[in-house]
Amino acid sequence: MGRLSFLGFNRSEAIGVFVILLSIITLTFFNMQSSLKKGRDATRKDDVRDIFDALIAYGIDNNSFPPSSNGQIVACPSGPCKWGVDPLEAFLAQSREPYLEKLPPDPQNSAGVKYHYISTQRRFQIFGSFEDDRWDEYSPEIEALGISCGTRTCNFGRASHGVPLDKLLPEYENEIGVDESTGSAAIILKNKNENE
Repeated sequence: MGRLSFLGFNRSEAIGVFVILLSIITLTFFNMQSSLKKGRDATRKDDVRDIFDALIAYGIDNNSFPPSSNGQIVACPSGPCKWGVDPLEAFLAQSREPYLEKLPPDPQNSAGVKYHYISTQRRFQIFGSFEDDRWDEYSPEIEALGISCGTRTCNFGRASHGVPLDKLLPEYENEIGVDESTGSAAIILKNKNENE
């Protein structure tokens, strides 16, 4: 009768049950964290694709892509567009529906993670930062560029026709010797045809 019991278990049985429950809770927590990361990364992948598609449509309609400033799209009346707040729309075509009702913010925007846009108005690059490097689109070459996606380094992206993602757009255009006097309509139409 001198045995201590807890819910019908003796002391060593109670410790065993506690250890098993603690293990289950720990595994569940880490699986849930992994699932949340995968979900945020899937959202990032979709967001960058949606932004890319909207930028191509913008380029076709306006014969140039929107300019960029400090990683932001400059296509809003108030200046650089704010991720998660402003729509992507043309300055002059105010009667047209926006290309995106709201530029999507990174799922961790509140923690300072952002998308990063670079444009020469002839070509563009849009970058994001995966939390997990097991995505097919993950690129150590992009990560090595050190592009800031807010509080993290960008490691995946998309670009307009023929623009590599392993170098910054101004560097690429300097290498190919872009003639500033040529229009961008041919480049943009080539982008459109490739995406159809």
